Amino acid sequence: MTAEARAFNAELERLLAAMPKVHEVPPEVTRRARREGRGILPPPVYLDNARTADAAGVPVRIFEPPEPQGAYLHIHGGGWTIGAADLQDPYLWELAQQTRLTVASVEYRLAPEHPYPAGPDDCERAALWFLDSFGGRLTIGGESAGAHLAVVSLLRLRDRHGISPRAFAAANLVFGAYDLTGTPSRRLWGDRELILSGPLMD
Repeated sequence: MTAEARAFNAELERLLAAMPKVHEVPPEVTRRARREGRGILPPPVYLDNARTADAAGVPVRIFEPPEPQGAYLHIHGGGWTIGAADLQDPYLWELAQQTRLTVASVEYRLAPEHPYPAGPDDCERAALWFLDSFGGRLTIGGESAGAHLAVVSLLRLRDRHGISPRAFAAANLVFGAYDLTGTPSRRLWGDRELILSGPLMD
């Protein structure tokens, strides 16, 4: 690790030590702080070119580039308890422009207010709607818990609806959580907090 990375991590740990631990406060406290721009992340930016659609009862936030060549079903991260489809507008719009894919981000129900399997159920419904609504190159994916939910959606489409995962040209799975018992590196992480920590992931 470079000196610059060590210095960044030390400053990040210092900032996080002064904030309430995400796993020690109700999820709505963390959600509200994020929307208000309190914390280590900058305030969210909401773009006017987003539109909302109803995906079989599940809201999706859509960004459409000029002359789209396909579509990307995006599922946000946040440990199944925080995060939202509208908290990554600049990222999703940039993704839409760079890939020439219409991006549809799923606003799935969050735990603990909506216990399992509410989140996966919403993503499955949104995926079925997505396959019926868009053509061209279709992709599915997300970050962290969103990557996990993307894989769950692919498996549900296959097992419950007979839809081959090949209906999607690609799966964009970014640092997903797939083994919920914890990989060795996750179990050995301990209490050190660098955005994530052992207690937070538990």
